[in-house]
Amino acid sequence: MASAVGTSPGAPVFRRVEHGSPAQVLVDSSKEADLTVVGTRGCGGFKGVLLGSVSQQVVQCAACTVVVVRGGGDGD
Repeated sequence: MASAVGTSPGAPVFRRVEHGSPAQVLVDSSKEADLTVVGTRGCGGFKGVLLGSVSQQVVQCAACTVVVVRGGGDGD
């Protein structure tokens, strides 16, 4: 995680491992958060779709503000 956010990210960053549907786990976790950040990998079969199914569901159902980060590179 340190390689992704650095050793001093400037904001609290928490790591949790949860079991269940990824979208539902993120939506449930959003009830305790001020901000939820999700990525979109574009692993579905439709190139050019702006959001994947998980990020779409989180955007629609989260209890806090959601930021979707679209990465570059293979699979996006």
